[in-house]
Amino acid sequence: MKVETFLFGNVEANPDQVIEFPGGLLSFESNKRFMLIHEGEGGEEPVSFTLQSVDDPHLALQIIDPAALGFTYELALTDA
Repeated sequence: MKVETFLFGNVEANPDQVIEFPGGLLSFESNKRFMLIHEGEGGEEPVSFTLQSVDDPHLALQIIDPAALGFTYELALTDA
């Protein structure tokens, strides 16, 4: 399927790889379908991704592993 994006133009997306957030994302509740885009050098391990809305070409959120920026931390999770 073709997806129109503001940053990358028209890109081809595999419908099986579309990520669906049934309730949307905080502050973007009307956008429920997203895809991950990585634009990098060939063979290079991706450091950051763009979470691109499939429904809104202007909604794109950058995602990066904090460790790639030198941040290391641990979260203490409880059953609650």
